[in-house]
Amino acid sequence: MRKIIFLLLLATLLLVFGNPEPSISLNKDAFRRREKVVVSLKGFPPDTSIALLVRNPLGTPVLVDEVRSDSMGCAQYSFTISDHWVLGEYTIVADTGSPYNCSVSKVFYVKALSLLKISIFQGSGIVFVGDMIRLRGLLRPPINTVVTIELSVDNGRNWTTLANVNTSYGYFYYNWTPVLKGVYLFRARWSGNDKYFETISNVIRISVHARKASVSLQVFPQVILVGEEVTIKGTLVPSIGNAVLKLIYTSPKGDIIEKTVITNEKGIFTDTFKPDVYGIWTVYATCPMDPKCLGALSSKVEFKVKGVSVLDLFVEPRLAAVNDTVLLVCRLSPNIENSSITIEYRLGNGNWTPLA
Repeated sequence: MRKIIFLLLLATLLLVFGNPEPSISLNKDAFRRREKVVVSLKGFPPDTSIALLVRNPLGTPVLVDEVRSDSMGCAQYSFTISDHWVLGEYTIVADTGSPYNCSVSKVFYVKALSLLKISIFQGSGIVFVGDMIRLRGLLRPPINTVVTIELSVDNGRNWTTLANVNTSYGYFYYNWTPVLKGVYLFRARWSGNDKYFETISNVIRISVHARKASVSLQVFPQVILVGEEVTIKGTLVPSIGNAVLKLIYTSPKGDIIEKTVITNEKGIFTDTFKPDVYGIWTVYATCPMDPKCLGALSSKVEFKVKGVSVLDLFVEPRLAAVNDTVLLVCRLSPNIENSSITIEYRLGNGNWTPLA
């Protein structure tokens, strides 16, 4: 009798303050086989029978049972995932039937563990700046999906996405070329699906060493006149593209002229230069800033620039007799000190003969 009075009072309170909406929750959203599922029900009519039904991804019932709510309209139920349950999306339904007609449902997943491995293929075992590194990986299950490759440069404290790559029957590959020396960590991540859990691969560690680059120069032509152009061709070894180098020209007077050049994909660069001073010029190439070729220094290469000179000859007198003295005066422009000048003569159409 007291129980009936209590239930009547509880029902009155629910009518006055409002009956909460029925709800269903699970201890988590995805489970492995043999794991325990805990079902929590709230907001149901008190002391009421609640039917439970679990359907597999094909819609087939795999569990049918019943639980009774307590005086607060709550109930708890648990079951264990069977080894025979298929992987995928399941639905659990809690239903009171008539006269309350309270029904709620919840989706959960039965998943298996996935396997993800990553490795590096590098023939020599030593990686230098500019080398291409080929990463390869394996995902099990062997499905076609997208795997994320992640990179860390601070010993695993922070990870950034390097690339998203497609798998083919679980296999995937990715090529990466380092531009700076250092220690790099790589791993792969798969977000999973409705049948398999998210997984992270093993971590591989790659040490990238700075390669000592060298540069060589050639000059074409090696002798020019003032105002003409000379062509400088350089080659960077190893063949590193988009490397920034400087050409240092030194004039015969010691003046320095700097020019910036950039290599093509084969590590080759060219430059043209028009000297304005005659004499011996030198040029060399250096890589003072770019980490791809830092420290590279070529040998100095010389080229000669000749000036355009004019030589005038004055004869006095223009008409002379045998044994007369004739004055010969030479004027060289521009004035080049200590220059050697040869004066030649000939009789009629004869051969030229050195005179002095």
